[in-house]
Amino acid sequence: MLLDKPPWVRHGSTSGDSDPCLRIPIYSVSIHPNNKRFATGGGDNCAYVWSFPPLLDAEKDTDPAISKRLATLTAHDAAVNCVRWSPCGVYLVSGSDDSHILVWELSAGPASSTLGLVETNVENWRPVHRLAGHTADVIDLAWSQSRAMLASCSVDNSVRIWDTNEWKQLQVLTGHQSIVRGISWDPLSKFVLSQAEDATALVWRVADWQVESKITEPFKTASIQTQFRRSSWMPDGSYLVVAAAFKKDKHSVTVLNRGVWSIESEFVGHNGPIICCCCNPCIFKPKAAKAGAKVMYCAVVSQDKQITLWSTNRNRPIILVNKIFEHVPVDMAWSADGYTLVASSLDGSMAVLRFSAEELGIALTREELAHHIHAVRPTLIQKMFSHR
Repeated sequence: MLLDKPPWVRHGSTSGDSDPCLRIPIYSVSIHPNNKRFATGGGDNCAYVWSFPPLLDAEKDTDPAISKRLATLTAHDAAVNCVRWSPCGVYLVSGSDDSHILVWELSAGPASSTLGLVETNVENWRPVHRLAGHTADVIDLAWSQSRAMLASCSVDNSVRIWDTNEWKQLQVLTGHQSIVRGISWDPLSKFVLSQAEDATALVWRVADWQVESKITEPFKTASIQTQFRRSSWMPDGSYLVVAAAFKKDKHSVTVLNRGVWSIESEFVGHNGPIICCCCNPCIFKPKAAKAGAKVMYCAVVSQDKQITLWSTNRNRPIILVNKIFEHVPVDMAWSADGYTLVASSLDGSMAVLRFSAEELGIALTREELAHHIHAVRPTLIQKMFSHR
């Protein structure tokens, strides 16, 4: 694994600040599906679009002729808590404390300068839709795999579903009794998971927008609040990984079986509340495993400032990274090829973790992944976790 912290990824001035307490928090990060861009959202009311290749290539990283910050998006009136690229890569959505969701699209023509900032935009990203409906801060966003719908959650205790073909509100889901801190969409497009401060996670059926399951067991003894509770699904939809669980005086991640929603496994080891779980979008064939073996991965960050990486064939983390952030990391994103993980922090910095095929295995091709999902869909997903 290669670890880097690019100094040019900063909100505000790209020169940054030597004092972490004075840096602007980066609340969210998302990598474009084509691995050419990534976006961040932060406490300066802005979202930024950046070039992704310099994160992977040292020559491009140090080449002053290559633009790294591509655009500054300034239409929000308060902190930007979440940025997410659409699966097709055409749109970027941003959710803010101003209660609005903005939909950004790359436009033709010369890029405009940003008032009050020294840097000139390289790309012309403009807001093409404003989604209004939430009455308080928008905390998290999630796209459906088909790009036809978007889910959002808020301090107003609600989850809202948006039609992204006509850009209108479809549903308001009001089953939570407190702030909804995280939202995630099933990759098979059957369910949406929301997680709130009321010590529940709700699984909503997309077919009728009713509650499929109310999950409370992992959160019964969890008392410490977190700014975000970002959960995730394994890439084939077989397992749901939820944040902010607590068991036997240990903060943990709970892995739930799809369909029956029972606890399959737990990732235990962090010394602070779990803030974000981020499953790798790929399924891998381990090089040293027997033929046909497959493995999936999930990255986890918590208030202990550590990043851990877990796999479905071990009951302990395969990687633990600490002492890289001065403050709490709050969001993560994987590249589409599954070999690069980025994490953003309240200290205003971003870490980049690059993995090799020797470490993770060979990622299934798109055709192999589609065949795998088709094979497991008719039944409850075959158990992959090892309890050795």
